[in-house]
Amino acid sequence: MAAPIAAAPWASAEERRKAEEAKAKRRRDLLALRIQEKEFVPVPQVPYERKDVDTVKREGKEKERVVVVEDGRVQESLLGVAVCRKDGGRETKLGDLAVN
Repeated sequence: MAAPIAAAPWASAEERRKAEEAKAKRRRDLLALRIQEKEFVPVPQVPYERKDVDTVKREGKEKERVVVVEDGRVQESLLGVAVCRKDGGRETKLGDLAVN
């Protein structure tokens, strides 16, 4: 049985004490949350400067292929296309390209 929110004025001292203990316990069981308003922080855009070590990679699942025109030819391509750069033997993904 749940304890009452507050003991009735005619309750005995013991009942009032138990009601206060139950109220204090409920307060301890609360989880404090802090909700903040969303804030948009734009990512700075840096102009792309091509280097000879840059490569264009096709990424994605085989079943998600799309038809594209590339170098004047119609062909199928994976949906994800990324520009990668090899620097000191390590490959870094520079960003994603839009497939139109």
